Amino acid sequence: MEKERGFNFSRISKKKIFNIIFFILFIMLDFKIIMNINMESINLKQAFIILFENVLALVVLLRNENADKKNTFIIRIINVFSVFASPFGAMVLGQLIVGDGTWGLYPEYICINLILYMCVYIILFMIIKKAHITICLYFMLVSVLALTNYFVNMFRGTAFVLMDINSVGTALEVVGNYRFEISTAICLCLFATLIFLLYQIDFQTLDVTLLGINSGWLRCVIVLGIVIGLYCGKNFFEAEDLYMWAINGEYINKGYLYKLLNEFKYLEVQKPEGYSIEKVDESISELVGDKNIGTKNMLTTPKNLIVIMNESLADFGEFSNYIASEDVLSYIHSLNGNARKGFLYVPSFGGGTSDTEYEVLTGNSKEFMPVGSNAYQLYCKRLQYGLANTLKEQNYTTIAIHPYYANGWNRPQVYSKMQFDEFITLENWGEEINNIREYASDRSAYNKIKHIAENKDDENLFIFCVTMQNHGGYDENSANGFKTSVSLSYSAEYPMAETYLSLEKESDAAFKELVEYFESVDEPTMLVMYGDHWPSLEEGFFWALFEKDVNTLNWKEVQQEHRTPYIIWTNYTLDSENEDMSSNYFGSYILEQAGLELTEYNRALLSMKEKIPIIGTGAICDSMGKWYKMDELPKEYEELVNCYKIVQYNNVFDRKNRVDSVFDLN
Repeated sequence: MEKERGFNFSRISKKKIFNIIFFILFIMLDFKIIMNINMESINLKQAFIILFENVLALVVLLRNENADKKNTFIIRIINVFSVFASPFGAMVLGQLIVGDGTWGLYPEYICINLILYMCVYIILFMIIKKAHITICLYFMLVSVLALTNYFVNMFRGTAFVLMDINSVGTALEVVGNYRFEISTAICLCLFATLIFLLYQIDFQTLDVTLLGINSGWLRCVIVLGIVIGLYCGKNFFEAEDLYMWAINGEYINKGYLYKLLNEFKYLEVQKPEGYSIEKVDESISELVGDKNIGTKNMLTTPKNLIVIMNESLADFGEFSNYIASEDVLSYIHSLNGNARKGFLYVPSFGGGTSDTEYEVLTGNSKEFMPVGSNAYQLYCKRLQYGLANTLKEQNYTTIAIHPYYANGWNRPQVYSKMQFDEFITLENWGEEINNIREYASDRSAYNKIKHIAENKDDENLFIFCVTMQNHGGYDENSANGFKTSVSLSYSAEYPMAETYLSLEKESDAAFKELVEYFESVDEPTMLVMYGDHWPSLEEGFFWALFEKDVNTLNWKEVQQEHRTPYIIWTNYTLDSENEDMSSNYFGSYILEQAGLELTEYNRALLSMKEKIPIIGTGAICDSMGKWYKMDELPKEYEELVNCYKIVQYNNVFDRKNRVDSVFDLN
């Protein structure tokens, strides 16, 4: 006689009823703890108390149910519950890691995120078939994906985006200089997950056949149906706006997995409205107008043009709540004669050096490229018109210097396409480099500049130098004997910020020595220095600067995090002036101040700068200082921006039909 399948509820003992009630109360208590505890302030003692409570409850259940038998009633209940609750559990885990222990998912976004987690889970389950393997692999994938965002956000101050995958190689070069730390709240989440997975490995016996899905063809149909459903829902996922200037807040409030899918719409390059080859020349004419920019320049032309992109150079002195023991950029601030100064609005924060570098060297704006894309990795496969190419056509020897490994950000290939004659790095430096911490000092980089200038023939010289001294991280593990000389006066201590400011002080002193050297050089020389982005420091330090939680900055306040100082100094007469602009204009501005010939693209950019001097992060600022969101532009500015997009699209993406005469002097 065939044994009766299923549960006979009339035979449930009082012990089983007790266990069921205890299990339900235990789950409710855990859920309440996860949702309501102030995880930001949880300490190690609290974490282990809660962890102990979880483990103790599980031991009580299993021992009370004679847990050495894997088919007991309570274990079957837990197993079934685990299989169906795993998508929700994984969603909670992912959100807690992304939020550093805090739960911020808006209620209206819970359903769509849960559906996405269920889709991924079901696909894995249909392929793997065994519940315990599926659940373990599923939770590990979610943990790795969420921790990737956590560490990227920690190291560079901005969240992980899909396009970051292209920059893995460069990240691995410097990751050894960062300190990996996980908050107590996330440790608690991972410990609880580990206990759950250990249970699955030891006790979980379910597979897809017990759910009535015996046919391999049926499993294939289910997987295919989910994939087709997700693809058909592509427009739904891409419909919602994505605020990249606050992307980690988007992940926390609207769901990490949902917003990652939302980013796919930015992977595809869209043609600007009205784009055509004929429209390129029309757009250039419209941008330049009737202005004679660059055609009547009587400025002195430098024999030596030296441009320095200083790693993580920022100027916090503009904040009223910045309280440091001294002015770390005192020399740069003191330069008034023959100097132009101001702030650049750059596309990066805490990392992404090559984005700012690309804007300065080409005049193209990262704002009009796929979000998170890296131009050096993706779009520099052919001749790159820009600063180096334009100077080379005016008989300058073009040299790039970087006192670190050459292959970061694909620079050897990119610099070749940009028409640099030589690229000097650690591999071919030639003389000894003095390090501060783990990186070459600014003095070492500037000594190489002096050496090249002293040993050149009579040719015109263009040097583009990317420094390394101030690169993150800034904790004691990377100090390597470096002693801080600058202190802050806040109620809390910020040792990373103090280390960074002490490094900036060294940069200021090194730049002073470089200026003093070229003051005695007879050849006309222009020195340009600017910062590539802000450093990634303690969040509390930035809270102190802004006098508010930096995670709550609005779209206009975020622009402040993208301001870096620049200075242009000459050893000959130059009108002093302060002017702010975005970094996409800066290369053309340098050429103009050097009295050099400009391409039509340079002239168009300089003309546009007079009306829209700043193209920020998801916004612009006009010449009157008024900011506008990019999707709320007045018609006049919308037309100008679209003209810029058309010209840039032709330059970067329309490879077969590029109008070379716009970007090239010849």
